[in-house]
Amino acid sequence: MGVRRAEHTDLARAEAARAASVRPEQTEGAAPPPKSSPASTNQAEQAQAVQALSVQAQSVQAQDAQTQSAQALAVQAQVEPVQIDSASVDPVQAEPGQDAAPADKQRAPTRAYQPRARRRRSRGSFLLSLLLFVLTVVASYELFVLVRNFTQDSRTFPVARVVISGELKYISEEEIASTVGKLVGGKNLVTLDLSRLHNALVQMPWMAKVAVSKRFPDTIEVQVVEHSPSARWRTSGVYDSTTDSVFYPDLRGIDLPLVILSAPHDSLAGDLYQHAAQFIALCARTPYFIKEVHLDAVRGYRIRLEGDVWLILGRETSANLPLIRLKRFLLAFPQTQLKLSEISYVDLRYDNGFAVGERDPNFNGVTGTSTPPPEATAEEQSPKAP
Repeated sequence: MGVRRAEHTDLARAEAARAASVRPEQTEGAAPPPKSSPASTNQAEQAQAVQALSVQAQSVQAQDAQTQSAQALAVQAQVEPVQIDSASVDPVQAEPGQDAAPADKQRAPTRAYQPRARRRRSRGSFLLSLLLFVLTVVASYELFVLVRNFTQDSRTFPVARVVISGELKYISEEEIASTVGKLVGGKNLVTLDLSRLHNALVQMPWMAKVAVSKRFPDTIEVQVVEHSPSARWRTSGVYDSTTDSVFYPDLRGIDLPLVILSAPHDSLAGDLYQHAAQFIALCARTPYFIKEVHLDAVRGYRIRLEGDVWLILGRETSANLPLIRLKRFLLAFPQTQLKLSEISYVDLRYDNGFAVGERDPNFNGVTGTSTPPPEATAEEQSPKAP
C-alpha cells in the first residue's frame, strides 16, 4: 500500500511540473495573454501551477481511495468468499452501464442450491434409517421365532417331578401324583397351562383348596388343603364348616362319628349346622346324645336321640323357639318316669307340656336312622297338653 501511493505521488508531481513548464501561448486555440509586467506574469504562473498541483493531488487522492476500497474488497473476498459471492456484494459496485440486480435475485442461486443439497442429504439419511429399521424388525422377528420354538419344544423343559405339600388324611400323595402325571407329564413346563390341572385337582372329593405352580426346570408344585368334616350330610355327603360347603366323597372304609344333618336342599346346610351346634351344646351334660338333626320342608326342626327317639321341636316362629322347647324337654322328661326305650317320639310343639308317642312293639331295639314322624303342616296347632 505504501509503495503504490509513493509512485502515484511522484507521477502527479511530474505531470504538474510539465504542465507548469508549458506556456499559455503554446496551447492550441488559446487566446493570447494580455500584456503585463514580468512580476504579474510570474505571479499568474505560480497561481496556475499551485491550482494544477491541487487538482492533481485531489485526483491522486481519489484514485488512492478507490484502490484501497478495491483492495479491501479483495481481502474480504479471500477471507469470506461465501458472503461476497452470495449476499455481501453491494449493488452500487456493479460495472458501469449495468443495472444493479435486486438482493433477492443475487441470493437466488445460493438459495436454490443449498436446499437441494439438504434435500439430497435428508433423503439419503431417511433411506438409511428405513433400511436399518427394516433390518432390526426382521432380526427381532427371527430371534422371537427361534426363542419360541426353543421354549415350546417338549424336549426343552419337560415336566419330570411333582412336589406335594399339605396335611393329607383322606387323599393320598399317589392319587395326586397320578392325576398330575396323566395331565402334564412330559409336557413343556414353559407353555404348560395350569388351569386344566387345577380344575382336575379341585374336583377330587376331599380337596378343599389347591394351588399349583411351576418350578424350573422340571417341577410342578402342588399345595393341598383338605376338607375338614364337621358333620355328615344325609346318607352320603359331608359338610365342611370352614368352607361352608357340602361334598360327596367315597365314604367306604371311612368312619366319621359325626352328627347327621339333613334338609331339602344343600344350601340350608350352613343354617342347620348352626342350630345343631346349639342343640349339641345344650345336651352336652345330659344323658341324651344327639345323633341327627333334620329340617323339614316347612322349616320345622327334629332331633333324633340315641335310641332312635325323635324330638319334634317345630318351626322357629320366634327367636330361639326350638332351643327353648329342647330345654323344656331336658327339664321335664326326667320327672315323667318314662323310659326312652318305650317311646318313639316326643312332640314339643305344645305351649304347655308335650305329647309322647309309644314305640312300635315290633321294634327290635337296633339303633340307627329311622323314619321320623309325619312332618308338621304349614299352620302348626298348639293344642293343650294332655
